Amino acid sequence: MAFETRYSSRYSAQSPEGTSPLGESSVANTNPPPATPLDEVRWLREELGQVERTISRIRYLRLRKELIEGVNPEINTDRQVLLSRMETLDFRKKIIEGLEELDPKVYTAGKSFDFKSCMDLSRTIYEWIVQDAANAVAAAKGSSSLGYGKPFQPWKQYLVDMGAVTTDEGEVLQKLYGYLSNAGAHGLGSEAEQVRVTKNTVIEWGLLVVGRVQTMK
Repeated sequence: MAFETRYSSRYSAQSPEGTSPLGESSVANTNPPPATPLDEVRWLREELGQVERTISRIRYLRLRKELIEGVNPEINTDRQVLLSRMETLDFRKKIIEGLEELDPKVYTAGKSFDFKSCMDLSRTIYEWIVQDAANAVAAAKGSSSLGYGKPFQPWKQYLVDMGAVTTDEGEVLQKLYGYLSNAGAHGLGSEAEQVRVTKNTVIEWGLLVVGRVQTMK
């Protein structure tokens, strides 16, 4: 009888109405409390088994989250350096906001439309980085802000002409832009991996370009 009191008070004191301490419906626990020491042992064994399954589930979900998000300390460090350099060079705030928005979008994407949205945002951030980098070089050279009509090619070419990037690097920058544009317009293959690799590539090339511009100021 004493055990029944402890069992009953444990559930009523620690659990919301209708749930067990593990957040499960109390409907699943309709069996009467243990009446003998042997019943108590069996009940405790079942409870411990449920706790073990819950812990395993938590571990699985944490590991799955890390694999999907592609935790990469080096990329995270480079991203922070890129953000810092752009702030120093007075790049548009919406570039920084876009980069800060991109990670959550990538991590929570679950459908093809979500992944395409991430690719579109990656392309836009990439465009803005190259545009502001070109304007920063122009300012360093004593010129006024550039006003090219197209979103990418002339801005990239200006960086090449001014020596901020080499001709070969300019070709890679252009090819990356073409890839981003095509991937956003067409169906994706290995969606999560493709988006994550693309995001990381944009960060690394952005870091290179902005670093070169910083040395010209």
